Amino acid sequence: MSRSPTRSGGRTCSFSRLSGDFEGTGEWRLREEHGATLAELDWRPVVAKPFVRQLTPVLRLLFRANHNWTMRRGQQRILERLLLSPE
Repeated sequence: MSRSPTRSGGRTCSFSRLSGDFEGTGEWRLREEHGATLAELDWRPVVAKPFVRQLTPVLRLLFRANHNWTMRRGQQRILERLLLSPE
């Protein structure tokens, strides 16, 4: 994965390009609003490996469960870090 951070008009963006099992792009957009930082992720992965792509209909529920677990875990870690950071 490659990344390229940019800054424009009070916004910070980080672009990512995926390669490997998944191909695609991702972009984090950060901005300040009312004294808080808002973060938005636009992630557009595509399954690159033909074998995995063929298994997707069969494994869709497993993929969805894994995605949901990963997102919950990430949210927990972010909240933990925010609570531990000095203000």
